Amino acid sequence: MESITNQNIPNKAHEQWTAEGFVKLEGFLTPHELRQLQGWVDEIGSWPADPERWMHHSEQTDRGVCLARTENFATHHDGMRELLTKGRIVEVASQLLGQPAVLYKEKINYKYPGGGGYAAHQDAPAYAFIKNHITCSLAVDPATPENGCLFFVSGLHKTGLLPLDAVGCI
Repeated sequence: MESITNQNIPNKAHEQWTAEGFVKLEGFLTPHELRQLQGWVDEIGSWPADPERWMHHSEQTDRGVCLARTENFATHHDGMRELLTKGRIVEVASQLLGQPAVLYKEKINYKYPGGGGYAAHQDAPAYAFIKNHITCSLAVDPATPENGCLFFVSGLHKTGLLPLDAVGCI
C-alpha cells in the first residue's frame, strides 16, 4: 500500500476505507517508532496493579495467569498519550471520520499462547451512545493467522450491525 505523506492518507487507502470499512496502513510507524512503541507496551505491562490509575486484566493460560489487557494508561504515560492524542493517528482518524477525532478509550491486548483470545465481536455496540467511532489497531508484533491476528469483514459496515448473543458476541 502507498505510504502516508504530508499527514494525509493516500487516495487508495481512503477508497478502501469507503468500500470495505477498514484500511491497513503498512509502514505507518517508522522502524524507530515501532521499537519505541514496543518498549512502551513492555513498560506499561510491567506496571504494578493500580486500579485507581490504570486497569490490568489477567487471564488463565497454559502458562498460568498472564496479563491479558491494560486500559486507561495514556494519562499516565507521556509517550503513549502523545502517540494516541496528537499527530498522524489522530489526523488519519479525523480524515476517515470526516470530523475531528479524539481518543475515547485505549487498551493494550497482550496475546499469549494458550490464552483465551477474544470471541468474534463488533466494537460499535459497546459504544451505542457514540454516533461514529474508529477502532485503530497498532500491531507491535507480526500479526498472522497462526498467532491470532484480527480479521475484518469487507463491506459489512454498509449493512449495519450483526445480531449478537446475550454476552455481546456474534
